[in-house]
Amino acid sequence: MKHVVDMAWTDKVAFEGDMDGHKVIVDATEESGGSNLGPRPKNLCLQHLPAARV
Repeated sequence: MKHVVDMAWTDKVAFEGDMDGHKVIVDATEESGGSNLGPRPKNLCLQHLPAARV
């Protein structure tokens, strides 16, 4: 199975990812120079660890 992942810088420290047609925005908090447009990358990774076992 082939997976396609694209990432594009959108604003300050925000990135929009496209993973097999699903859009995900990651960003930093306003205190860290971001705009809080989406979850932090580390939090997103930690959230998906349990699902990786499926």
